[in-house]
Amino acid sequence: MHRVRLARAGRVCRAGAWQVPSPLRRYRYRLGFEVDPAGRGRLLVVGLNPSTASLTRRDPTVDTCCAGIARAHGFRELEMTNLFGLRSTDKSALLRVADPVGRNHDVHLIAAVRAADCILLAWGALFAPIVAERAACVEQLVRRHARGPLCVLARNADGSPAHPLYRRLDSPLLPA
Repeated sequence: MHRVRLARAGRVCRAGAWQVPSPLRRYRYRLGFEVDPAGRGRLLVVGLNPSTASLTRRDPTVDTCCAGIARAHGFRELEMTNLFGLRSTDKSALLRVADPVGRNHDVHLIAAVRAADCILLAWGALFAPIVAERAACVEQLVRRHARGPLCVLARNADGSPAHPLYRRLDSPLLPA
């Protein structure tokens, strides 16, 4: 119970949206918003790393792809979390910093997983050993704490869950 309270600390809310950034906003652990008031439940999408999307400025992956998938499958809310907490539009930045995960990332990840009705794994290809190691760790953590189904849109050749950017919004959610 203490961890969930910790995860709520630092939560910033605005007009039906919320995020949990690190104090200096170098990391973002969670970003969520309502996508369909008539929908039901929350879809959690676990991506690679957060871009610079925020409460007021979203990016194509969050706004078009993930929100569209959540709407197409009848969810009320979408929440995004990631393997890594480092905010960057360049995934290779994950390889150049000492701590791409972020100090409290797993606490927030567990809280997001526990709050989700369905979890979509969507981090894309495993382009470096650190990504493969972190993906295995996170997938195990998600499986341990999930209360709803784990899904993918498809699997890549390396077995990783496909990234949603070039997938149809109404693609079926396949069992992970």
